[in-house]
Amino acid sequence: MSKKKHPDSISLRLEECARDAGYVHYIHNRRGGQVNLWRIHKASGISYTTLYALFKRTEEIRGLDLTTLATLCQVFGCQPGDLIKYTPEEDPYSLPAFGGADVLEPGPPKGTIEKGVDEW
Repeated sequence: MSKKKHPDSISLRLEECARDAGYVHYIHNRRGGQVNLWRIHKASGISYTTLYALFKRTEEIRGLDLTTLATLCQVFGCQPGDLIKYTPEEDPYSLPAFGGADVLEPGPPKGTIEKGVDEW
C-alpha cells in the first residue's frame, strides 16, 4: 500500500516563521544557522518527533492538527496563514475567470453566417 502525499499546492512555511521568531542556532559561525527544534519543543510542548516531521519530512505530512497549528502560531507570534501557503495548481482544462480577457463575447460562433430575423 503506497502512502498518500499532501497536495503539491499546499506547503508549510514553518522554517521561515521559526527564523523570524528567533528559533535559530548558529554552529561555528555558519551563515543562516539551523532551526533549533529542541527550543521550539521546550517552548511549545509539541513532541520533538512531531516537530521533526513537520520541519524535515514535509512531503510525508497527511494532516496538521488545529491544536498544533494554534500552538505554533502562539510560539512564533504569527497567524495560521503565515505558516501555510496555498498555491493553486494550474488545470489545463479549467475555464477562464469571469471577466477576464479570455472571456468570449456573446454572439454567434465564428464562421457562421448571421441572418436577420426577417430572413428566416
